[in-house]
Amino acid sequence: MSADQNLDADQNLDRVDCPWPGPVPYGEEHAEQFLGRGADVRKLLGLMERQQLNILIALSGVGKSSLLQAGLVPALRYAREETEGFGPVLMAREWSGLRGSSPAALLIQAIRKAIVDFSANSRTGTLGEQAQLDAERMLAVPVPDDQGQSALRRLLEYTRRLCNEMGEVVLILDQAEELLGSGLSGPAQDVEHEVLRVISTLFEQERRLKILLSMREEYLGRIGPLSGTIEGFDGRIFRLDPMPRGTIKDVLLQVSELTNERVVFEDEQIVETLLKWLGGGANSAADNDSKSPVDLLRLQALLIGVFNYVQEKESVKKLLIDKRVLQDYKEALEQRLGKEIPQEQLARQALENHIERLIQEAAVIEPPAGPAPRPRPRVLVLMTAWLSSAGGSKRHVASLDVIFNSIRNDLVVVGVSHNPEAVRVA
Repeated sequence: MSADQNLDADQNLDRVDCPWPGPVPYGEEHAEQFLGRGADVRKLLGLMERQQLNILIALSGVGKSSLLQAGLVPALRYAREETEGFGPVLMAREWSGLRGSSPAALLIQAIRKAIVDFSANSRTGTLGEQAQLDAERMLAVPVPDDQGQSALRRLLEYTRRLCNEMGEVVLILDQAEELLGSGLSGPAQDVEHEVLRVISTLFEQERRLKILLSMREEYLGRIGPLSGTIEGFDGRIFRLDPMPRGTIKDVLLQVSELTNERVVFEDEQIVETLLKWLGGGANSAADNDSKSPVDLLRLQALLIGVFNYVQEKESVKKLLIDKRVLQDYKEALEQRLGKEIPQEQLARQALENHIERLIQEAAVIEPPAGPAPRPRPRVLVLMTAWLSSAGGSKRHVASLDVIFNSIRNDLVVVGVSHNPEAVRVA
């Protein structure tokens, strides 16, 4: 194993922190590590400065949530600190309460939760003095009582109170396809129409509220009716393109600077090898095309997989990723699977490993008091946290297939089914 062996005599040295979050969206706490999207953040800021309502779209897995949380939100907060024209920013992205609740009522809850979360984060001192002041003022704004008013009128009153207090508020609605009812079984047209009516009403009646909708590209047509009430609709759409291979390579090579030389790729060839593991085969044209898109989900699974593999073998002050490290990691994956893994399937196997690791970590949590759960509900409970989290339903069939391959043997063992194919169908 290649790693810096010049360790101090002290055996209680700090472990190297992983510079990658894994196959999950970057959060605001990862802003300094979030590279390669500066131009996109600037373009989106320009749109938001000029227009009250904008729409961010991209294919699933391209990185919308990461762009918002680690790129746009920190930039908006910085602009707020520098008094450059933006109000405080609130971000809502959890829409699990949509069933049985009107979209307007859900938005009231989501805005209030965003304020509470913002207040908690501001108290850490990492967001700046202005953020702390903003959080205190917004937290003091009461939610209108339900006195026979419709949920929409209460929502309008609440946003009006917030804007009266702050002058302007920026509201980001991430995973907006879920707000439109994508997670509901059966027809969701009534929900969809009501959501569009709420957004249109907010746009028309509270001009001090800046709104950014973020959704998967295939749902853009579902909000098309807004073009009838919102002028210049097409000019409000920002499409986030997949990050090209060349940019990803440059970003990865900056890891040594980000970590003060504690995590280092030996050379560019090591990065190229990792990128080839993402698929396409040994002779794929994409391997030599700096503009070809990269599967960020699998890349992050690879990066954190390699990092964790080295850290579990030995605690080091400096992690050097070289040919030997990659070869050892590949052999460890193959040993776990029990067969040789083609190069183009290594990243997929790394993602399966990551999911399995999460499930195993959850399994050691002390179960609640009461009767032991039956096998099927227990397995579903373990999976729920990741399937229902933001981004957890990405890639739909592909992701479910990865999850299935990771846990199908466990499903059979605990008695869910004696036939793995029956599990897949179920």
